[in-house]
This record gives sequence, structure tokens and C-alpha cells, in this order.
Amino acid sequence: MVSLRFAGTPHTLTAHDRRAPPIYRPPLPGPGSPADPPGRVPAPPAAPPAVRPVRVVVAPHRHPRPGPPARRCAGAAIVSVPGPGGPAEERGDVGAFDETVITTERLLLTPLREEDAAEMTAVLGAEELHEFIGGRPATEEELVWRYRRLAAGSPDPDVLWRNWIVRLRGDSRPVGTVQATIHRRGEGWTAEAAWVIGLPHQGRGYAGEAATALVRWLYGEGAAEVSANVHPGNTASERVAARAGLTLTGEEVDGERVWRGRPIPSVG
Repeated sequence: MVSLRFAGTPHTLTAHDRRAPPIYRPPLPGPGSPADPPGRVPAPPAAPPAVRPVRVVVAPHRHPRPGPPARRCAGAAIVSVPGPGGPAEERGDVGAFDETVITTERLLLTPLREEDAAEMTAVLGAEELHEFIGGRPATEEELVWRYRRLAAGSPDPDVLWRNWIVRLRGDSRPVGTVQATIHRRGEGWTAEAAWVIGLPHQGRGYAGEAATALVRWLYGEGAAEVSANVHPGNTASERVAARAGLTLTGEEVDGERVWRGRPIPSVG
């Protein structure tokens, strides 16, 4: 059983992770909980975000260099798509971390949208996913509310929310989610990563593959550090964190152990 939660972040993915390997649970963004009525959610922006030019980058199989955003993801094809709103984006000073479709050998990580809630309700509907975090699976209405909040972007100008649906490349069937909460630290950035794979799709390595792609993308966009918090009982999640290149530290946050990684400089 796997459960990961971000430390001190107001951001959430589709947190339905408590039991079964590849899962995590970041806290909900802002006030409220999955059970809060949709009426408490502010209406989404009237106009959609401006569409950014589409570009495709096929990166080499190596760790990106640290420092300024390199816009690379080792071993993955990346296609830029319109990103969500939020103070940081509106301020116009965020050049990296644009939402992208990230492709791995077997998976597509597609930016999360409000309309994904219908199919994700079934993917994340197992009670077993709540073994470590408590609570219950969200209803479709609750997921629509939650995804609307996430797509609107973080209200904090120094925090970015990035969420993806993990899909199979063969038929685009959804199997889970991954998430990053990205913090501005002076002139640089750090990120907290999380993931959850639906119960029927666990045991196939999807969590490790998706988490590794996410962490590499974060490094390629300029994150100087990526961390994740893992419950001590979640040995499967610990294996996912290790596969993604994160290392167990001696730190704990709310009873969970902190895993942390930094980009490896390229040689030559």
C-alpha cells in the first residue's frame, strides 16, 4: 500500500490514496475538503487562458544540467499545451513549468482538466486507496469541484500547481494521476511530487514510470530540488520514490518520511 503526501502545500491532486502500491495524498487546496459543497467554489474564469504555441522537444537520455530552465525531460517527448491560470502566470514572470504532455514508453501524462472527473471517479473509486489517509473516495461531483480548483491555478504568486492524468499510450485509458507543487525560492524553484494509481492498474510499474518522468521534467524545467513525503508503512511508495531518483532523508513531516532528490550534472 502506498501513500505519499506533500509537506505544507495547499495543493491537491485527486487524492485517493491510502491503500495499494503507487499512491499518495497531498492536502486539498485552500479551505474545505472533498465533501464541501460545490457551491463554495468560486466560478472559474470567464475566459480560457491564452493558447501558447505548440512545440515538440525530444530530449536525450541523460539528466538535464542544473541551473536556468533547460526545458528538457530526459527520455521523454514533450508537447506544450495551454497551461492553467493563476497569479504567477498572470504576472507574466513564469517562463518554465508550462503545462505539457509528457510521454514515456507506455504512458501519456496529460494536463488535468475539469472534464476528466467523470472517468477518474471510477479509476480512483476503491476504498483501499484510503488505507493510510482515511476518508473515502470522492464522488464525481466532488472531483469536478476539485479539478476546477486545480485548473484555476494557485492563488499564491510564488506557487504553481501542475497536475496530470496518467494514461496508457495504447488507448489513452486513464490509470491514475501525478502532481507537482512548485515553489519559488528566491531566484530558483523547488518542487514537491506526488502520484496515485488506481487499484486495478497497480503492480505493473506505472507509478514508477510516471513518477520518474515527472521528476525528470521538473529538473529539466529548472527545479533545483524535488521532494515527496512517504508514510513509513508504504513500502511500495518508497520503491517508487527510489526509482524516481529520490533519496530517503532523516526528516519527518506529520509522521511521514521525507524523500529528496536533486538533478545530476551532466558530464562533458
